[in-house]
Amino acid sequence: MLAGRCYQRHQAVDITPALACLSELEYIYSQQNHNLTTVPNVNVPKPIQELVDGLGLGGETVRLFVRKLRARESIHKHVDEHDWMKGFNIRRFHIPLISHPDIKMYWTDIDELYLEPGYLWEVKYDIEHYVVNYTPQQRIHIQIDQSNATIN
Repeated sequence: MLAGRCYQRHQAVDITPALACLSELEYIYSQQNHNLTTVPNVNVPKPIQELVDGLGLGGETVRLFVRKLRARESIHKHVDEHDWMKGFNIRRFHIPLISHPDIKMYWTDIDELYLEPGYLWEVKYDIEHYVVNYTPQQRIHIQIDQSNATIN
């Protein structure tokens, strides 16, 4: 749980099986406008689902994305407050697969973070945040929205 912080690094994760299916992800991105989601109709590749299932997060996976941020592309300032989230105790986790130390996530005037690949990260989504990527490197993350997660 994020007691007053914007992020927490939980545990190391073997991302090798997920990296092995990057070509499959690239095809899906080309069909889905750069985002892959299990909601409503697209299934993530089996190695990614198995990786997520093996994390021991507790609770229930409500949403599972593999997000791609292209080189020199950023995510604008925003707060994630969606109708579907109401009534759920949602915690958001990321597993970076590909990134670069100069690709940073920011929480306005509070924190900044490079989410290093190969770890499970928990991040706050309910305060203003954004991502800046001025590098020639793409960023690919697994994003997991978990209801009633029990991992500490």
